[in-house]
Amino acid sequence: MCFVGVARAPWNLYLRAHNEFVVWAFRAFLAGALRAAVATGITASFPRRFTWIFGSFALLLSAYVGLLITGPKPHTAAGAFVQATGQTIMVDASVLTILVASASIAPIRPRAHYSPGPPTTPFFGLGITTTRKTAMSVATAIASDTSAYARIVA
Repeated sequence: MCFVGVARAPWNLYLRAHNEFVVWAFRAFLAGALRAAVATGITASFPRRFTWIFGSFALLLSAYVGLLITGPKPHTAAGAFVQATGQTIMVDASVLTILVASASIAPIRPRAHYSPGPPTTPFFGLGITTTRKTAMSVATAIASDTSAYARIVA
């Protein structure tokens, strides 16, 4: 919601509201990044690289939130430049973080000894599960002979 507020309150028209939305948006973003780092850290099935990815992003976000709170105020040209540059870096870093996390996901490979058998499908919502070949045969029979439906249900 805060990022929507940033977009709906342009800095040149509503500077105070814009700045409040920016500060709260990135604080919430920091909380999310920290939660992702902790969650991937305590979940045994996640590789540790995800903890490092989200932890590094959280560290960068905490530095930016510090800049927002204690850095130069955007009321001056120099302060606006520093704040806008920091915000641009954080947006780029967030995209890069998602890109690196996505690229770090190992492809899912089925186990060599796993054989699911023939693919099955529910048959026309009747609670009957059949193989696709059988379902197609029955569907063809029903289409060609309407009395076939009565024989299957009975």
